[in-house]
Amino acid sequence: NEFPQVMAISHFARALGEARSGDAAAAKVDTAKLVELRDRLRAAKSDYWATQVDVEQQIATAWILYADGKYDESLKAMAAASPERASPSARAKWEIAITCGNLLGLTSSLAAALQSPRSTT
Repeated sequence: NEFPQVMAISHFARALGEARSGDAAAAKVDTAKLVELRDRLRAAKSDYWATQVDVEQQIATAWILYADGKYDESLKAMAAASPERASPSARAKWEIAITCGNLLGLTSSLAAALQSPRSTT
């Protein structure tokens, strides 16, 4: 496909849905595809889209960690993808990725879930 950034949207949505429903193994497959697509975009010198797909991959990874019961690591991964830690030019890309998650009702659910008390032992 000549538009890897478009293909990434489907893999991002599937990875979020799979991780949220507890199928971390399937989510890992789609997240690996995001890495592949990101690398293709980097090789094509399409930095704008490569950054956006990278943020999608980071968010999907946070959900996978959550699905695997690694709550503290999940929170750290989501924080690493947050706009406060990104450069000004990357913030808009992060917000696009978050918007995709919010449309599915997922990213705010992760934040809420991570704030609820849980045992990490």
